[in-house]
Amino acid sequence: MTAAAGAVVVGERHRLLERLATRIADDTLAVDARITSVTVTVRKLRPPVPADLASAGVTITRHAGR
Repeated sequence: MTAAAGAVVVGERHRLLERLATRIADDTLAVDARITSVTVTVRKLRPPVPADLASAGVTITRHAGR
């Protein structure tokens, strides 16, 4: 995990995994102009949903300048 991602995970609260993944991706792209794209996967163990799931997750890909 990069320092930018760690700051988002530890320093902010997010209700949706999609929002957390987007914030990590955006901050990672902003770290260095040489980064052209990033793929972020976030998983939550034992999510609070009505089904008995071991985990839930989301993967997003972001490209610089879009």
